[in-house]
Amino acid sequence: MKKRAIFLDRDGVLNEDHGYVGQMNRFDIFPYAGQALRALVDKGFTLILVTNQSGVARGYFTMEDTRLLHAHLCGEMKKHGVDFADIYVSYCHPDQPDEFRKPSPKFLFMAAEKHQIDLASSYVIGDQASDLKMAQSAGCRAVLVRSGAGAKTEKIPGVKFDYIFENLLEASKNLI
Repeated sequence: MKKRAIFLDRDGVLNEDHGYVGQMNRFDIFPYAGQALRALVDKGFTLILVTNQSGVARGYFTMEDTRLLHAHLCGEMKKHGVDFADIYVSYCHPDQPDEFRKPSPKFLFMAAEKHQIDLASSYVIGDQASDLKMAQSAGCRAVLVRSGAGAKTEKIPGVKFDYIFENLLEASKNLI
């Protein structure tokens, strides 16, 4: 039997987006993130993080910096009984995108195969147009949160989404 998943963007969804967040002193996890993710797990969702981190290609921080941030994030979420089934990161520069950089749905297809996920009953939660496009390309439902860049993304002509919420906590209470 296939699982339902929540594919989560990182910056602006799980933590404050200070722009190219690569160092621990700039990694501010939203205080409600653990509670929100716990609610989604309790609803039977598998959690998968999908993030673009072009700060590596730009030389602002390293892959190891990103790994350390994700280890910290996982440790903080574990306090709420939450684990990510997987974490997918594209480190490339937007001017030279690889085949995985959002809005590419490739990471979602890989996760679906690896974790037996039904994409049609899954959601992507993000704050950028690229998150929403990735969702649509993979056949997932697109959820825009106004945290991070979401309030600006909402106003971009032609941007499409299935649901909109103030933040991840509100989304976690309303998605079924």
